[in-house]
Amino acid sequence: MFPKLRTALLAAALAFPATAAFAEPITLDEAIAKAIDAAPSIRASAAEIAAAQAGRVQAGVRPNPTITVEGENLVGSGPYNVFGQAEITGTYSQTIERGGKRDARVAYSERDIGVAEATSRVARLELVSAVQRAFLDVVIAGYVVEIAETRLGVEVEMQREALRRVRGYKDPLFVETSASARVTQARLNLTEAQARQQGARAALAAYWNGRPEDVDTVGDVLAGIPAARELATADEELAQSEVARASAAVAVEQTRARPDYTVNGGARFLRGTNDVALVAGVTIPLG
Repeated sequence: MFPKLRTALLAAALAFPATAAFAEPITLDEAIAKAIDAAPSIRASAAEIAAAQAGRVQAGVRPNPTITVEGENLVGSGPYNVFGQAEITGTYSQTIERGGKRDARVAYSERDIGVAEATSRVARLELVSAVQRAFLDVVIAGYVVEIAETRLGVEVEMQREALRRVRGYKDPLFVETSASARVTQARLNLTEAQARQQGARAALAAYWNGRPEDVDTVGDVLAGIPAARELATADEELAQSEVARASAAVAVEQTRARPDYTVNGGARFLRGTNDVALVAGVTIPLG
């Protein structure tokens, strides 16, 4: 009976060809790498980290100085004709930050970088976990198809045996009818299993915009799968980073309670006597 069973299995395989006959063998690590390369969320996370690092550079910059040029008594009557008694003053002003504002900004930007990096780790681990589940679904679907094919081969062989016995008047007619019904049910089960396998392949290939017919999983399914606690640890680190950033934001606001001073200095040209005098000043906010 075993040769007949092998013949039946071969016939079933020819009648229901696998969609992955020319599929590309792919391991779990390769599927993860493809998904990471194609994932917009991973690229967005990298851009967020770069933006946070640029913010760190900007936070360490002191306030820009200013140059002011003022003219007095430029035009008037009598001795104050055009530039007759003009006074031209040029000053250089610099704001002096007080209360640790710059250090607080730098600390906040560093916490912002930590949040961006933690967010990136969580996004990567979530993507890896999703690809692992999709990969496992494909593997399971493949096993289900193999079982369905084996069952169909067995039912076909049993149908032939039933037909032989019925025609030899050893069994009643309903035995052949029952065997035919089981073959039909086995074919339906195989068709359903193949459809689910195709759907699982499509779900996996969608992570890198591939085609489901080009996917064929190979290798150890459990190889390289990170423990669930790794993602939990990443989530905890993200929460801690967000708390630290919030605390740094509070510190930034607290530094604003201390006002900044602006000092300036320059020179004044007196047209009436053709002399030059130095000027200086300081601006102190009130309140």
